[in-house]
Amino acid sequence: MDREPTLEELERLVAAAELAHDALNTALDGDDEVAKVEAAFRYQDAVVALGRGILSDPTMRPQLRREVISDLLGVHERMEQMAVASLRTLVDLVLTPADALAPGVSAEDQVWGRDVLLGNGLLTASELDAFPRSSLYAIAEERFRRWRETGDPRG
Repeated sequence: MDREPTLEELERLVAAAELAHDALNTALDGDDEVAKVEAAFRYQDAVVALGRGILSDPTMRPQLRREVISDLLGVHERMEQMAVASLRTLVDLVLTPADALAPGVSAEDQVWGRDVLLGNGLLTASELDAFPRSSLYAIAEERFRRWRETGDPRG
């Protein structure tokens, strides 16, 4: 925000964040990975908007500012956990035989998944073709962690 938020604006941001939080918890309790990701992004957007509103108001109490910063770090941690879990989903997608794909999933989706894994340096083509699934999970997760730490999946 370019100016201090009004109380009404902050109340709307709080309400939106609470709704998004409830939706995220509901999604995380379910089995629908797409719903989890969508809810997480909606929650992240709501928390970031609220955080911006609170942090842009110089009259906010320091304790509230600390809470906002802690919440933003929590959102970051949850998103990272979901990203790691999504790597397993991508590996599974790529390795599933074409005749065993779930309804609505196509060979095009598999190509996209392969491109994501290879294009981000999380796995190599030779690894995908030769290593067992459990090893691929571990390799992709380790490279993702390195990517987050260094900006480069190769370390």
